[in-house]
Amino acid sequence: MGTVLSRYVARLYLRLFAGCVVTAVALVLVVNFFGRIGEFASYRKGFVPIAWYFVLLTPKMAADIYPAAALLAVSLSVAMLIRDNELLAMRACGVSNTRIAMPLLAISAVLGVLVFVWSDTIVPLATARARVVKNQDIRDLRGRGLLDSRSIWLETPQGFLNVAIYDARTRTIHDLSLYEVARPFRISRIVDVTTAHWEADQWRADDGSVRTFGADGAFETRPLAPGTLQIPQTPADFRNERPQGVEFGYRKLADKIAVLEARGLDPNEYKVDLALKLALPFSGLVTVLLGFPLAMRSTGRGGSLYSGAGRGMAAAFLYWMALALAVAAGHSGTLPPLIAAWSTNVVFALIGALLFVDATG
Repeated sequence: MGTVLSRYVARLYLRLFAGCVVTAVALVLVVNFFGRIGEFASYRKGFVPIAWYFVLLTPKMAADIYPAAALLAVSLSVAMLIRDNELLAMRACGVSNTRIAMPLLAISAVLGVLVFVWSDTIVPLATARARVVKNQDIRDLRGRGLLDSRSIWLETPQGFLNVAIYDARTRTIHDLSLYEVARPFRISRIVDVTTAHWEADQWRADDGSVRTFGADGAFETRPLAPGTLQIPQTPADFRNERPQGVEFGYRKLADKIAVLEARGLDPNEYKVDLALKLALPFSGLVTVLLGFPLAMRSTGRGGSLYSGAGRGMAAAFLYWMALALAVAAGHSGTLPPLIAAWSTNVVFALIGALLFVDATG
């Protein structure tokens, strides 16, 4: 009987989880679509590239809503067992609440592994490609995102600009190369800048070098004197084009953090994103600890499917909001990376554990 019961509860949860994910992703897509359709329509590029852009964002949205969808699915599963008197029948057969919750914990552990793999493989590729589609196919900024999601490529009046690293907190550019193009199409000059700071509404280069190329391919190199760097981009431009942590897999993001630390730069924002790549999949177990006892509190109080769903939606909203605030605080440097990524799980797990013990006691 135990195996049959476990399979039944697991199938019920998986059906509801799939429905919650599809519904939540559809709602988020609709909200995002109508929120940005005015901006995208002004570029007059047609519906196809806009639709493709939102399709590419779907994997990231699915990963982001995983904790909320899992929490709502747990609440709905228990609420349906209560509504159909199946929970009462299980108790009459001597099945404890802990035994009923075990399949949910097992499925959540498996889903957590799958979510991590999904976030480590599909999400980075799709999100990086979405940025390229937005820049090239919608906004028609052909000089952006053409080569590498790990650096910034921009088109300038002089030619092309490549920035290896942009530190948004200090508004500092690291390892900039400006490729100036002459007619017919050839590189006439390359300006390499080690660091440049945004001061008094302009970029100030600390040091660097200039390589000037002749028509025969010969070149000469001279030092670049510190002073104003003449490029049209502002910190906002680099901030918008800077590769986000979600565009990297776990190992590549860890490597990028190591490179930044080796250069003496602050990788705090990326550290938050790295910790979040583990914290988010783990949240499935937290949702069982929290959602199961919340839904169980509907028993014996005239509870219904609607009350169980309401509890689940309220808890999901609180979890989502708390996680967003913690991550934002981590990105700004207010919270350490590990605390920013894991504090929501820890707090809600403690609350859930107390409620779970009370519900199964």
